[in-house]
Amino acid sequence: MEGAEPGDVLKVTINQIQLDSRGTVVSGEELGILGGILKDTHTKIIPLQDGKALFSNDIQIPLKPMIGVIGVAPKDTPINTGTPGKHGGNMDNTMVAEGAILYFNVEVPGALFALGDVHAFFFIKEKRRNTIGDIVKYLISPVCGVAILLFIFSGFESLTYIIGFAWLAIGIVIGAIKSKGYKEVPEAFKNLQV
Repeated sequence: MEGAEPGDVLKVTINQIQLDSRGTVVSGEELGILGGILKDTHTKIIPLQDGKALFSNDIQIPLKPMIGVIGVAPKDTPINTGTPGKHGGNMDNTMVAEGAILYFNVEVPGALFALGDVHAFFFIKEKRRNTIGDIVKYLISPVCGVAILLFIFSGFESLTYIIGFAWLAIGIVIGAIKSKGYKEVPEAFKNLQV
């Protein structure tokens, strides 16, 4: 990106994703949803036509193209494109599609913007191994949090619960009204910078 310097913000608008007339599906040992079953790598060429992936005569999958890997170069240590982070990377997010706008902090001169891993459709999360960090983050921490809350709540009087749940209900109703049934971002949140 000519003229991009550290400290700038790169705005990327995805106007169009143009697919070829065919795509490739690869699965094998330790790859994808079938990784625990397969012992070899299997590749299948899939024709793409009339807005569908023609997997077989009986299976036709609607196309919904998205970009799996997109981002800029990080400041210090190089990062594998398979690693998501603040630089972008392998996000595999179906919202990174036509019409999406992404913002990246430029950390090196020229930004070194790149993208790839375009999917014609993406409906199954790629398999990933659970780590000790995942277990702590998604199991142990929430269980500890619930235990602490139950201990705190056990000392409350019944009137506290009634008032608390009344405020919760009011908040849910106001949230539903402001977000049109939780389908839109409320006006007050549209201009927030993250």
